[in-house]
Amino acid sequence: MNLGNPALVLLLGILTLPIAGCGGGSSGGNATDTPGATENTLLPERPALESSYLSIDEESEVFLAVDFNGSSFQGSASETGTASNITIVADDEGVYLHTPSVDAPRTVELFLTFTNENSTFREPISVHVRNTSAETLEKRTRQTIDDSASLLRLEQDLTLYHFAVDTAYLNGVIKHSEKSRLIEDFVPEHSLAYSLLDSKLSELGTTYSDYHQGHATDVELNQLVQQIDVLARDHGAYGVEKLMSISHFSEIFAPTLTAGTLSFSEQAGFFSRFVGNPVYGDWHGQTFQLKPPYNMITSLLRTSLSQDVLCDAI
Repeated sequence: MNLGNPALVLLLGILTLPIAGCGGGSSGGNATDTPGATENTLLPERPALESSYLSIDEESEVFLAVDFNGSSFQGSASETGTASNITIVADDEGVYLHTPSVDAPRTVELFLTFTNENSTFREPISVHVRNTSAETLEKRTRQTIDDSASLLRLEQDLTLYHFAVDTAYLNGVIKHSEKSRLIEDFVPEHSLAYSLLDSKLSELGTTYSDYHQGHATDVELNQLVQQIDVLARDHGAYGVEKLMSISHFSEIFAPTLTAGTLSFSEQAGFFSRFVGNPVYGDWHGQTFQLKPPYNMITSLLRTSLSQDVLCDAI
């Protein structure tokens, strides 16, 4: 193209000029200059809860601090939209939560509703209500579950039985074949109460798990614990029977091993015929001490949860 032509240069200059109304050029006004333009309206700030999780005793009150940020508390509802038994009352600095009586630990998922001008805020909060009236039962249940294996095996009686038979063998009172026969003769599974006791202990474990999920009540737990107490007593009779059958071996190291019935010791935290039985010893504060005639088997008799039962015969 020949740019030396004056007419052509003039034409090109005209074509490059901005054309009004067609959006060309960079010298036009921007949005902030447009008459009547307004800024975006700011939304109200959400309320701020001190915590979104609370663990509270039943039939008690706890305060939860809230920064309302200009909002007003309107009420609460459970996650499912149904009414909650937890009463919530607001004041200027937060809300008070009042918990009802419960028959199992309960966790309630709530929404606290606040309004500010035309805005509504729903703040989630999880409230765990402890069944404090059943704390003793809960502890007893845990200890029973923990002691299940020992209870089913009649561990205490079995240990003493083996010790007596081993001692008789070492003293030359019986031959090895007789020792083996006697050892094999103690079979806790042959107890008439074993099968049902085993079943109830398994049921207790399942029910206790359901209880903590709010699917079983403390009444159900208590019924199972009482049933297990009866079955444990009957099951323990088998151990007494076996110890009586070899009492002529055990008399050399203990006056008797068959006194008492198998029951749960609240103070010790496990099932025993010995702990708490005045035939065998006495409580000294929180410690059960065996009487002198039983000193030889101190390591064999379990008197506390922390004690390891040892057999010293062999």
